[in-house]
Order: sequence, then structure tokens, then C-alpha cells
Amino acid sequence: LELYADNVLKKTVTLDRNGVVSQILNTFTDSGKQWSYTFENLDKYDKNGKLIEYTVKETKAPDGYEQGTMEGDAQDGFEITNTLLTSVTVEKVWHGIRPDREHSATIGLYRKTRGTQGQPEPVTDQTGNPLTVTMTLPADSTGNRWSYTFNDLPRFDPDGIRYEYSVQELAIEVGGLPADSG
Repeated sequence: LELYADNVLKKTVTLDRNGVVSQILNTFTDSGKQWSYTFENLDKYDKNGKLIEYTVKETKAPDGYEQGTMEGDAQDGFEITNTLLTSVTVEKVWHGIRPDREHSATIGLYRKTRGTQGQPEPVTDQTGNPLTVTMTLPADSTGNRWSYTFNDLPRFDPDGIRYEYSVQELAIEVGGLPADSG
């Protein structure tokens, strides 16, 4: 965190996962770790008697987190919320394939909130399109498997409840044709 007084950098504080630099208070919540830091003994006015406006900036989110949003003010405190990230790896294995034909599969990523009823919903990108990947096994390939990892996915929903991710095979092609047509 960086502390600014009237837009001039005054102090930098580093918070890390394991502990503690200066006076950091660690508390635990259901969705992970919460860090708190209090800047103390700050001047209220500059040497000319003008009220100093304090702001904070997060310079870098901790590893494994997405840079968050900041709310609040100097009087009531600032809150920066980062999102804990995870990844999902899918592996496609082909059995009994014809080695002279190209094979491809389109895989979609889905999620639902842990403990909820109903079917998982497609995970979408920032523009609202479903997250999918098409994996291709070239003709005359010596292998019969490949994998892909969907990275930088939020681990929890906005209410702090863990997501459960799953994948679905959406389409299969053999030799450039849908698998059920030949």
C-alpha cells in the first residue's frame, strides 16, 4: 500500500501472505485471510494550516489474487477487496481413434455456487461470451491426449461462497466433420 498526502507519496507498506511487516493485524474469515493496516500519527494539517487529504493505493495485488477495487475515505477508512483466483485443468483423452484423421473437441467451462441446487452455468468472459477452448489432435499425431488450463478464475462468488467448476464437452469433430456424422 502507498499512502499519499495531497497526492504526494509519503509512505509505502508491504503486506505479505505470511505475516507481517510493521503493525499488520491478521484475521480470518470464511473466504480467506483479511489484512488490516493502520497509518498512525499522521498530521491533520500541513505547515500552512491546510487540511491534508490522505488517500491510499494498492501498488500490486498479492500473488494468486486479482487487483481489487477500493472504497472508502480517510475519515472512515479505505477497503480494498482483491479476488482470490484459482485455475481448472481439463485433459482430453482419445481412445480408439483413427490416426489418419484430425480430431478436435470443444470444451466449455461451467460453475455454480457450492451448496446450491440446479445446473452449473457457463462461465463467461468480460464481453459475456462463454469460456470455451477447442483442442485439436493433428492427423498422424503420436499422442492421444492433451490438456488445457483455464486460469485466473475467481475462487469465490461476491458473497464469499466458493464456486464449484466443471467442464463439458460441447462438440467433437473427426476429420473436420462432427463426430456423429462419420
